[in-house]
Amino acid sequence: MSLETASEESVDPRERFKEELHKARELWPEGRLTQEQLARKLRISKTAVSRLERGEGAIPRGVPARLDEVFGTDGLFQRLHEAMLAQDFPARFQQRMALERTATEVWEWAPNVIPGAFQERGYAHSLIRAGMPSAPEVKIERLTSARVARREAFDRPSPPDVRLLLGESTLRLQPVAPDAMRRQLALLLRHVERATTSIRIVPWSAKPNLLMDYPISILRGAKGSQVVCVEQYRTASLLTDPDDVRNAVQAFVDLSGEARSAAESAALIRDQMERLK
Repeated sequence: MSLETASEESVDPRERFKEELHKARELWPEGRLTQEQLARKLRISKTAVSRLERGEGAIPRGVPARLDEVFGTDGLFQRLHEAMLAQDFPARFQQRMALERTATEVWEWAPNVIPGAFQERGYAHSLIRAGMPSAPEVKIERLTSARVARREAFDRPSPPDVRLLLGESTLRLQPVAPDAMRRQLALLLRHVERATTSIRIVPWSAKPNLLMDYPISILRGAKGSQVVCVEQYRTASLLTDPDDVRNAVQAFVDLSGEARSAAESAALIRDQMERLK
């Protein structure tokens, strides 16, 4: 799947994951591979393998990639797992998630809340719960796990180049307890250490800009195409019109000119962590 051809799987990905896993064990070149033997190769329990084949529970992080390595399936289990995670997002966000997983460049602007793909679990849980106050906890946990799993798009062997602009409010607002907010800020600092990631803070004193009122993402595919995702209250729009994309890119560049340097931004994050002690 690419930015140019992103589409939903026609077969339920969880069912296909189960089927492909069972088939791969049965057709193991050296004779049928038992669940116990596979568990040793994956470094998980036999019970966990059994749950995978029954389609029960969450799939541990890293297991799909190890399945592809064991069976030589060229990313099949990883793609199916990504499709399963996308199902936990509302339909309007699913295409955006697919684009994010295959993008070569990700530009994010967030005026008030740290973007979902960069959220620590406690921070994500708090925001999701606030948006769905009457939902059962099991649903909140499932959505939280799906949001946190978006980090895998930035952990792949060839991760996208990321330019993250955060409004100063993202550091000052505290939708979670101080300890949880410190963990969130610490996660940002870990991203700062990556050679492929730039995080810069836009101060409250920045000049007015086309993007000031709402968060956007600008995603570039391997063939150079760009898509702009605009998020507002319970809605998300994908913009592909060349004029819309060009205006958004220019506004992002202009906003970057108002941002603190990467070093100054990292210092601001550390300073806010100290204030939360």
